[in-house]
Amino acid sequence: MKKKLYNCILILLCAGAFIACKRSTVITISNPQEGKLHATRSLVENGEKVFELDSVSAPKAVYMQFCKIGGRDVLSFLNRFNSSIYFYDYNEGSLLGVYNFGKDVVKPGAYYIVNEDSVYVLDMAKMSLTLFNYKQNVLLNDISLKGKEGKDWPIKLPQYNLFTSNPIIKVGNELIMTGQLFWSIPAKAIQTFHFSASIGIQSRKLKFEHCYPEELYGHDSNWEGGHPTAPHATVSPDGNLVYSFPPSHDLYITAPHADSYKKVYGGSNDAGDVSSIDYQNKEETPEDIISENYVMQDMYGPIIYDIYRGVYYRFLLKKVTDKRKSNSVPDKDINIVIMDKDFNYLGETTIGNGKKWNIQNAFITQEGLNIEHLSPENQDEDHMVFKIFQLK
Repeated sequence: MKKKLYNCILILLCAGAFIACKRSTVITISNPQEGKLHATRSLVENGEKVFELDSVSAPKAVYMQFCKIGGRDVLSFLNRFNSSIYFYDYNEGSLLGVYNFGKDVVKPGAYYIVNEDSVYVLDMAKMSLTLFNYKQNVLLNDISLKGKEGKDWPIKLPQYNLFTSNPIIKVGNELIMTGQLFWSIPAKAIQTFHFSASIGIQSRKLKFEHCYPEELYGHDSNWEGGHPTAPHATVSPDGNLVYSFPPSHDLYITAPHADSYKKVYGGSNDAGDVSSIDYQNKEETPEDIISENYVMQDMYGPIIYDIYRGVYYRFLLKKVTDKRKSNSVPDKDINIVIMDKDFNYLGETTIGNGKKWNIQNAFITQEGLNIEHLSPENQDEDHMVFKIFQLK
């Protein structure tokens, strides 16, 4: 009898040790304002813009930029298929022209139009920022983003997944790109890994700045999958950077070259607690656990400042409540949280899920907040459609 009891205890201890090996330091971020906020403003859909595409272009462009060129409102987008930027008259919807990089850019990932002549292009293959004079079709210079790290740069320097609502940003005479580490941040790197890169337009000097907040990503916590470790940035009216980290209900504000953050609340009335993955061996975390952690929790996305109305829009991808029915990112409903220029909560609006809206292609015009509209039931590959939302 004693031998059987001893064996049972031994089995339980071994099972406990096995479970402990699977567990990790779990960080839980609570929302102190959940259900307590009062809305005074909302967004209403009021208009659309339609752009006809050619035979080698498709909706859901990987990158776009709205800007003024020669006094005209211009919407441009990147076509990776033919390595080109397309320029449209935003108001008329007509194609103005196409600029092709040729073989000078191997894999274009993003760009920033400086003026009527010049554009910076991010080459994902070479990890460089290339300046073109697209009027004269001349490559002016090429800035490496690998620093001095050599072959080790992918684990020591940020990688970039930029898009329209998380773009290359111009602050003063610098371009700022928000990158990320695509896996969990090691505890030893939490104060040394910098996810942001700044490039001097005149000096061409490259700097890496801004660390992940330790209270969100420290202690060897498991945030695998790429989505949770993707900061999104916008610029405040006074030239500071405002970072939206997916698991945080707060916003992190800093000057371009500062080494500390000011933290302010910027959350949703509907969002609940968010926790890291409870699995110790981060590199071996099963894909279904990674996916479930992101899809079944409220996670924040891009933040955009509306210069015409003096408000911020922060996107929230709401949790899917029944994984038996769905377990994919496009099934997450989308809330848009509205804040004034001082980050006071004004309200929020649910617009539908990612099957209907591509929030990576969202930008501001005088008309309002433009978001690319998708039609799953009508696979229209010949047009790119944007719905315009206005404050009410």
